[in-house]
Amino acid sequence: MECREIKKSIPVFFSDELEGKELTEFIAHISQCEECKEEVTIQYLATEGIVRLEKGQTFELDKELDTMIKKRLEGAKLKRRIHFVLGIVEIVSILAIIAVFAYVLF
Repeated sequence: MECREIKKSIPVFFSDELEGKELTEFIAHISQCEECKEEVTIQYLATEGIVRLEKGQTFELDKELDTMIKKRLEGAKLKRRIHFVLGIVEIVSILAIIAVFAYVLF
């Protein structure tokens, strides 16, 4: 992803709507691009920080943002593994059905 795409994707990331390849590319990019990471931090501060201040809550936004990024990446990896396992189960099931039909027909 390019910086322009990253900046457009920030609100989508915060709403937890980025998934799969887009999510991993987004996180990889902001991990390497200081400008985009700064923009993510600023937008997070602007949205979440204002809400917290209005509620009179304390916060460590940098730490919370880092935790959010790590959790989203772990979730994406878990989804990828689940899809992989489900794909294998589907293939094995199809092969079993084919084997049963082959046995019955011959």
